[in-house]
Amino acid sequence: MTRDGSKTYALAISNASSNITQIGDRWHILHQLFDAVKKEVFSVVPESWVIVTEKEESPVTRKAERFRVENEEKRWMRIQKVHSLQSEGYSISAIAKQLHLSRGTIYADLEQSQKPSHKRSSSFDRFHPFIRILLQQNQTGDQIEKA
Repeated sequence: MTRDGSKTYALAISNASSNITQIGDRWHILHQLFDAVKKEVFSVVPESWVIVTEKEESPVTRKAERFRVENEEKRWMRIQKVHSLQSEGYSISAIAKQLHLSRGTIYADLEQSQKPSHKRSSSFDRFHPFIRILLQQNQTGDQIEKA
């Protein structure tokens, strides 16, 4: 029986008979595949093409990526401040009051010894090197065929 991803339908079909084979319908499978491909393409291709001059250190990034980097910087500055206050002799409670944070956050910050990275991962991250190798082989093959 073909069905969408609803757990309610799956349960109803299973209750009707355990011998029924359930498969996803074509539209939902293609829709999920399209979303996965779109996400992968957007992770590799920049939002807009920009010619990088010598003054710029990196190309333009997506808005969400900029926010992520800014938040990492803010958190790293806070962690350094917590470490600094502790080395000056302040207690955990005093640091928490001064920075308006919970004691749990202070303890977590004190355990951090390097800049945190909040870059989200994907189940497809492990395929990135393989995809890049295939793209390079494809480009090299195209150049050989044109010659």
